[in-house]
Amino acid sequence: MKLEQYLELFLELDLGLEPGVSGEYSLYKNNYPEGSKFRFIPDNYNSLLLGFVSNNIVTKKSYMYYELNRNNHCVMSSSPDILFTQYVPYQKAKGNILLGGFGLGILAKMLCNKNDISGVTSIEYSGDIIKLCGFNDKKLTLIKDDFYDYVKNTDLTKFDYIYVDTFTSSNDKTTYPEKIIPMKKYLLENFPTVPADFWQEDEFKAQFFIEQLFSDKNRGMLLNKLLELEPSLLNNS
Repeated sequence: MKLEQYLELFLELDLGLEPGVSGEYSLYKNNYPEGSKFRFIPDNYNSLLLGFVSNNIVTKKSYMYYELNRNNHCVMSSSPDILFTQYVPYQKAKGNILLGGFGLGILAKMLCNKNDISGVTSIEYSGDIIKLCGFNDKKLTLIKDDFYDYVKNTDLTKFDYIYVDTFTSSNDKTTYPEKIIPMKKYLLENFPTVPADFWQEDEFKAQFFIEQLFSDKNRGMLLNKLLELEPSLLNNS
């Protein structure tokens, strides 16, 4: 499916969620009229590494926007630029799917509507999120549990694809070394035949390595190497 087709499919999706509050979480919705402008492809490393350039869209019809907040801080929304990050897993998912994290349930619902999906198991830690955003579908199994505990106590060979979306921020430089790498290692060692992807993995990876390259420890070494390669810079230093 081309990106344009995916966008149209997403904009037609009816989540049918109602605003409400449960515990520290609150759900809001707002109907944007036809002609509203949204960022679709975000301006970040993940988009560039996938070969896409940041751009905007103008809706051809009214669009229902949802936002899930935790203590007045947005942790998930149905903004098109957020949904762009689900394009790859939507494309790759076939058969029986395991999702780490549920959020607004957008990817889960889109996968349930996909003909080549036989089942979707989504692991969500927060009962409040399940209460606000859960839905019924014969393909969906929604489980309240810690995803990392579930993975360590479950035979994952029954799944055909795993997608991990348990991260609440794309700006945490510790996510790649402390969360993604250990989980990737565990999955490769124990379930090497089951493909797995992580939300915004390229973004987290790029941030981590850039942070390492430009740390105080390495800055001097990099400057010396640059001056060695470009001696003319010495005249301007």
